[in-house]
Amino acid sequence: MQDEYDKAIQEMLTGVALNPTNPDILTEISRTYAKEGQYGKAIQFADQALSLDPSSARLHGNLGVMLYQNDDYARAIDELSLVVHGGTTADGTTVEGLPLAPGRIADDYYSIYALSLTQLDRCPEAIPIMHLILTNIANDQVAYYNASQGMDYCKTAAGTPASSTPVATETPAP
Repeated sequence: MQDEYDKAIQEMLTGVALNPTNPDILTEISRTYAKEGQYGKAIQFADQALSLDPSSARLHGNLGVMLYQNDDYARAIDELSLVVHGGTTADGTTVEGLPLAPGRIADDYYSIYALSLTQLDRCPEAIPIMHLILTNIANDQVAYYNASQGMDYCKTAAGTPASSTPVATETPAP
């Protein structure tokens, strides 16, 4: 399996040499390293991809997921917040947030953002995101599961019994 990953990365690096301004290749390299558990390299390539298009919410999301997998929750929150809410980066670049949708946006960006918030005991910020997932895309099993687990964590942290029933809260504007 390792040989297959190494070959894939070598092929993608050839693609980068041929098309150095394409952030998609660098993003795929970062995801491949993450699958191997090499989060430092995954973050490096995600960051390199983001440098090519700093206004891309998708690229901020990929970097945020890599940071989460590396247990860097505070930085993951910074990146994923741009995906969920939009905003301005430290260097003044405007990022348009992505609306909630099934698939990678919900599974990775929204649910990992909420889980990052719970890791830092910021449940009041996480609950509206998780509630948004639970009430709007319940058919997305990965996002629904992540949101349910996050809600259970927040209920337990607040001293109430955990269940997968969403709490009625105000829904944030994506």
